[in-house]
Amino acid sequence: MLIFKNKKEKIIFKEVCDAILEILNEERDIKIVLTPKTRVFSLGMNSMKFINLFLKLEHKLNIDLDLLVNKINLQKVETIQDLVKQLK
Repeated sequence: MLIFKNKKEKIIFKEVCDAILEILNEERDIKIVLTPKTRVFSLGMNSMKFINLFLKLEHKLNIDLDLLVNKINLQKVETIQDLVKQLK
């Protein structure tokens, strides 16, 4: 398991994982453990789910949605850790 460099990254990781689990559990009850190495697209995240994720992260992390969308390059996101690194 990868270790995040600072407390802010740990908090973002927790919020991202919580948001992803909320989205996935809207369709079905999923029992899954997310790690920094979890591949985001292996979770079935499609474009609509990413929009939902951004909306949840806007609220959870108190980041303006426009800033959030402009900050994240989805082409460079393979794992949850990649997403966390772009959000810090």
